[in-house]
This record gives sequence, C-alpha cells and structure tokens, in this order.
Amino acid sequence: GSSTVPSPKGNSALTMMRAVQNAAAFAKIPLWEAVRMASLNPARLLGWDGTRGTLQAGSRADLVVFDARFRVLLTVVNGRPVAASGPIARAVNQRNRRSRISRSGRRPVRR
Repeated sequence: GSSTVPSPKGNSALTMMRAVQNAAAFAKIPLWEAVRMASLNPARLLGWDGTRGTLQAGSRADLVVFDARFRVLLTVVNGRPVAASGPIARAVNQRNRRSRISRSGRRPVRR
C-alpha cells in the first residue's frame, strides 16, 4: 500500500511516491537522495535500519521499482514480487511458472 501523510489542511494526502517526486522536482534533490530520504532515513528514525531502508544481505527487501514517469512497475515485499505491470509482469509471471514447475517436478495444471 502507499504511505500517506495528512496535509496541514487535513483534507488531502501525500503519498510517499509523490513526496519523492516533489523532493526531486521542486527542491532539486537528486532522485537517489529523495528515495533515501523516504526509505533509509525513516528506517533509522524507527530503529529498523538493520533490516529496512536498504538493499543488503539480511534486510527484508521491500521495494518499489518505478519508471522515469514515476509509474510503479514492480512491488517486492520480503524479497518476493507481489505486484507487477508491463514487461516486468510478464517476466515475473514467467519466472513464477518456471518456479512452480521446478518445485513440483511437473508442469502446473491449466484451468
């Protein structure tokens, strides 16, 4: 899901993706730094920087992949793809089919 922050007026919400986009566009913060501000910095504040906020061995691997227009292409939770779109969706679906075949030793039944 998307994280939201109430506006000062209380009648709208700012998604984390929009906050990253705004930081890059209006504050002229490099995109990598805006992403870090939305991921590693909050994880550190909450004391979760050992398992969240970075991609490294031992971390949860929760991440969102987006394109240059900030459209979400892939969402990964705990290292597993949970939502995908476009060419990435086709690749994830193909990988999942191969994975089911290798785990069971046979092709999945089509319904």
